[in-house]
Amino acid sequence: MRVPNGGEHFQNPPAAMAEAADLGAVLPDVRRAPFDSLFEQRVYLRLKEKGYHVVPQYPAGSKRIDLVVVGARGRLGVECDGDYYHSTLEQIRHDHQRDRELQRVGWRFWRVRESEFAIDPDEALAGLWLELERSGIHPADYTRPSASPRPPEDAPAWTPLELQSGDELPNSEPESETDSEPESGTTEGTA
Repeated sequence: MRVPNGGEHFQNPPAAMAEAADLGAVLPDVRRAPFDSLFEQRVYLRLKEKGYHVVPQYPAGSKRIDLVVVGARGRLGVECDGDYYHSTLEQIRHDHQRDRELQRVGWRFWRVRESEFAIDPDEALAGLWLELERSGIHPADYTRPSASPRPPEDAPAWTPLELQSGDELPNSEPESETDSEPESGTTEGTA
């Protein structure tokens, strides 16, 4: 059974999902496997700080995606364009070709450049937060906003008003003769 929106990984998650849970400590200034760079680690840490489930070096066919943010409604590939690995025109073309191949099988990507992240990490990732929200990918501790506001905790609990036969509703005007109840045995609104 195929799940829409590329969700087949939720039915049979690859080994990368299990391995991502056992990464151990990831630091911003000590490079470690499976990351390709400290830059990837720093972006990973920003995502984790916000509560997202992130898989580094996610296998996609014969390719690997730097980071994949996984949520209940889908996934988003995050490509970290480091200055060292993405400095030549040939490397950039190769990346775009790989993206097109993966997009044909349902992947969506968001890219961040290391030079922009180094200057202002918050600004460099602002578009990522918007894209994740737009895609319905939320942090693990996300709770959907309720449709109606909750009453304050000190507000008295609502209880139904109990009326006795013949009682009038509070603050209501006496019924006029045209508003009176129908005689027994008749049904209101029938001809």
